[in-house]
Amino acid sequence: MLDVNWHNEWNRRVIKDKVFAKEVVDLLFECSGRLDQSVARAKKECSEAEFLEYRKAIGAVMGATFDQLLLPIFAAHPELKPRDLQ
Repeated sequence: MLDVNWHNEWNRRVIKDKVFAKEVVDLLFECSGRLDQSVARAKKECSEAEFLEYRKAIGAVMGATFDQLLLPIFAAHPELKPRDLQ
């Protein structure tokens, strides 16, 4: 189960400016897309063991980005949350 206590703390420090928050969301989604592309490349270029470790590490980075950055922004600015995530 998700621990919401740190979300409550983050909400006090979340990006309040909506324009800047939108820029951050766009940038983070762009970064996530590029990380996803790197996983596809790793599948072609690396051994199976390397690929699995790389994919696991990228998954952790993407999960942390979503949980620690995007979720608090979406809590403060629900209109910035993409429809496919609602």
